[in-house]
Amino acid sequence: MLVNLDPANDNLIYAADIDIREIIRIQDIMDKQHLGPNAALLFCIEELERRIDWLIRRLAGFAGGYFIFDLPGQVELTTCHGSLLSILQHLEKNMFRVWQVNDLSFLADCRASL
Repeated sequence: MLVNLDPANDNLIYAADIDIREIIRIQDIMDKQHLGPNAALLFCIEELERRIDWLIRRLAGFAGGYFIFDLPGQVELTTCHGSLLSILQHLEKNMFRVWQVNDLSFLADCRASL
């Protein structure tokens, strides 16, 4: 199952089975809260943390499989902000095993273009 947890990803190249944009979109937050893209992204992830039951219910509907989460690439979410870690901890408390895999294939593309 594919899970998009990047509220700013408007150009998905896959069909998401679960999509954070069902409950919150970054552009809406930027407009309503008068925030820039990074602050709006943090707001969206904090909102997902507050609405973690939505995500857990959606994941439970696909029991028995593996999930691939597409997360935002902003380093702030994993280095100095606690909401994403809290979300992952909630998943583990609800019997989901969480592993992290980073896809750095874009680096090869960047080096090839230099």
